[in-house]
Amino acid sequence: MAKINEAKAQKLLTAHLTAKPKKPRKTQFIQDDVTYQALIEGMHENCKNVCVLADEGTGTLNRLVTPGMSMLNSAWSMMEITIGRKTSESFNLPDPRIAFLLSIQPGPFSEYRERKSDMAKSAGLWARAITCSAQSSTIGYRLASENKQEFFDPSHYFDRLQKLLKKNLKRGQNPKKSRTVLSFDEQAHQLYVETFNEIEENTRPGGLYENASDHASKLMENIARLSAIIHVVNGYEGDISWETLNISIQICIFFSKEYLSIFNTQPQFFLDAMMLNDWLTVHIRQKGLRYIQKRYARQYCSGPLRQQGRFREALDYLECHGYIKTYRDITKTWHIDTFPTYP
Repeated sequence: MAKINEAKAQKLLTAHLTAKPKKPRKTQFIQDDVTYQALIEGMHENCKNVCVLADEGTGTLNRLVTPGMSMLNSAWSMMEITIGRKTSESFNLPDPRIAFLLSIQPGPFSEYRERKSDMAKSAGLWARAITCSAQSSTIGYRLASENKQEFFDPSHYFDRLQKLLKKNLKRGQNPKKSRTVLSFDEQAHQLYVETFNEIEENTRPGGLYENASDHASKLMENIARLSAIIHVVNGYEGDISWETLNISIQICIFFSKEYLSIFNTQPQFFLDAMMLNDWLTVHIRQKGLRYIQKRYARQYCSGPLRQQGRFREALDYLECHGYIKTYRDITKTWHIDTFPTYP
């Protein structure tokens, strides 16, 4: 009798679990102060198309960008994200769409890059992003005026975005529905090929992207993505036109120059060498001195140069290009001659 009741209870439990309703999905496109784990969990349970906005992006860099670099790169490449867990549910996240808009002051960003050795750049994440930086401050010039100025009315733009978001929600309810593939028309395709070849040629020695080949390799795809966004947001029909692609090229080339300005693309050993040479000028040459022990320079030079290997590479560069000369005295102590051209 006990076995019959146990079997019946098992059947009832199985039927009850089978009939369990699915948890309703929330509509949350915008994320703010979110960690990598919370973002992935939210995309799995709610909406897999999200945008992360952060006015002060330092926390986002530490909590989302650094630990989530692999995930963000996969999402950019439209690859399925697989999350494997030991104590909770494992899941796959197909076709994720992630955008992030970060604002950060130059000081905290420089500190982040130095502290993290700019792993995001090494992983190619910044090359996939559109970056910009103000070259000069407007403090002191932001004067108020009583004159009323006419600004662009954004209501049409907001209406268009709302329609696109609603369309996106409907698509989320039917994920199996095939997506529309956008193509370039004949003239736009020719312009695409010409621009691609021009960018590729500039990755050669002496070219604009000689030391930024990671950025150059993603630039053409960013141009194509932006042209598709312009095409869709403006409600254009048919293939992407030459005019739309040309506008996208102009925008992305502008931000490409911003990237080269922000992420100084000179090799690290060159930057370190210039840093070391400046330190020698301030602490040795300008004090009327000429010689310094190599060990002393290694110990007291600028902090980043004290990392393993960086001081040696910087010193080798300076010596190869005639800035300094190293030698050993009779006690076998290494010295640096900061005026090697003087007799």
